[in-house]
Amino acid sequence: MKLGFSHAHATSRDIWVSWDSSLTTSVVADHAQVVTLTLVHTRLREQVMLSIVHGGRTTQLTRSLWEELLRVRNSFPSLPLISTRNFNAISSSVEKSGSLLPSSRSMREFNHFVGEANPTAIPFHGRASHLDELPEGQNRQLSRLDRALANPQWYDLVHSSEESHLNRFKFDHSPLLLEIIIDQPRIKKSFRYLNCWSSHIEFLEIVETTWTSVNHSKPLKRVAFRLKTAQNALSQWSRHSFRDIFQSLRDAEDEVTQVELAFDITNSPVLRSSLNKARAHLKLCIANELSFWKQKARLRWDVA
Repeated sequence: MKLGFSHAHATSRDIWVSWDSSLTTSVVADHAQVVTLTLVHTRLREQVMLSIVHGGRTTQLTRSLWEELLRVRNSFPSLPLISTRNFNAISSSVEKSGSLLPSSRSMREFNHFVGEANPTAIPFHGRASHLDELPEGQNRQLSRLDRALANPQWYDLVHSSEESHLNRFKFDHSPLLLEIIIDQPRIKKSFRYLNCWSSHIEFLEIVETTWTSVNHSKPLKRVAFRLKTAQNALSQWSRHSFRDIFQSLRDAEDEVTQVELAFDITNSPVLRSSLNKARAHLKLCIANELSFWKQKARLRWDVA
């Protein structure tokens, strides 16, 4: 079977890593549950480390995994490091659903490892769950076993990272897609008024406050200073109240998905209220995005 990669490495426990010629790679640690490589990409031009994890199912095996990950971290303290894939552990009972109770010892030892290693979880999109297939008639067991963790040096190097959990298709684990933005040049954006601002209850108050706070003896300069002050105030307010319209919509969709999943399992009145709030917020985010595209297209049309 050909996957289109020019290089590959396999461990004794069936962890396969493949890469193409755009990467200069060296295997620095080969453990039964994790393989660690140093990478240099043609665009990045700096050395980073990648640990591909496939945790064991027993306490003894996972303890060995935590020891190996800490050893790698301590052996290369200055290099950016990201560890990803199946840790076979959860950090709290919130990350598991089903009739079987999670192991408190496993959660405690995983959290102890996280406390020592001090990584940051990469933000993710999609349903982050591993599905245990059980005999018909038994409840499904869903656990968040797949994740990506990065050390502080990683965030010093890259602008942002994001993990997507793709459709499981016929597998019990979701494929993971890790997207990395290496650099984001700072470009000063011109001020653009957004029509959706006017629907916010604070909008007129901000305009009035900034407009009346500026005074100048010369009328034209007074207008210019007032416009500049209002622009700065509205820009800062928009970053706080609206943030990135498209990212806010994605976050709202993810929130509804997560709350829906929890509500389907527990049918709790509290979660029902949270679900209604999440759906209302999603509806508002959709309206803001719709308003943006209507304004950008310079069209006047209504959507029922």
